[in-house]
Amino acid sequence: MSTWNPGGPPDPSGQPPQQPQQPQQPNYGQQPPPPPGYGPPPPAYGQQQPPPPPGYGPPPGQPYGAYPIAPGANVYGAPQAGALLPGAVGPLNIGNRVLAYIIDVVIVFVVAGILEVIAISANSGALLGLAYLVGIGIFFYFVYLTGSSGQTPGKKFMGVKVVDANTGAIIGFGRAFGRYIVQFLSNIVCYAGLWSAFLDSGSGRYQAWHDKALSTQVISIK
Repeated sequence: MSTWNPGGPPDPSGQPPQQPQQPQQPNYGQQPPPPPGYGPPPPAYGQQQPPPPPGYGPPPGQPYGAYPIAPGANVYGAPQAGALLPGAVGPLNIGNRVLAYIIDVVIVFVVAGILEVIAISANSGALLGLAYLVGIGIFFYFVYLTGSSGQTPGKKFMGVKVVDANTGAIIGFGRAFGRYIVQFLSNIVCYAGLWSAFLDSGSGRYQAWHDKALSTQVISIK
């Protein structure tokens, strides 16, 4: 005897027809399972986003979409301790910096001093005035060289250069002039401005007071 099946042929086995199973509804707060091949579901409301797998996403402190940070670079603008500025071939040799300064001072005193001695010997006020003008002219010439190339004759001979402490760029005439004024004032007492560079030996940058005041740095270029 077959079971009556309205709307269709009778089942020859005599078993009642099976009702289709309804999909199980997820409990409150749970996410339904993802379709096959689509990865893990997003976290439920109020749950913390799981960390990305190793090798994915930007490093800490770098936003998504930014270019990768070069190794050793400082994201805050100033170079890290021990990092070399563009153009530097190695850490600064502080002895070369001191010798470069001595060479520049000798040039100024030799040229201006010879004229001054001649003027005093000849008892000539005109020659004495000329000697002072020559000294002032040499000063501004050194300011121009420092601002335009970073190198005076002494610095060029010793292979050092004055650059911006953050970018390694040329500092320009205005900053070079301010740097020399601070250097002159700090050197009034026992050339303290020159020796102040040794107080910054811990950073390896050897910035003197006039360097810090104008955000400059002396680097080795050979």
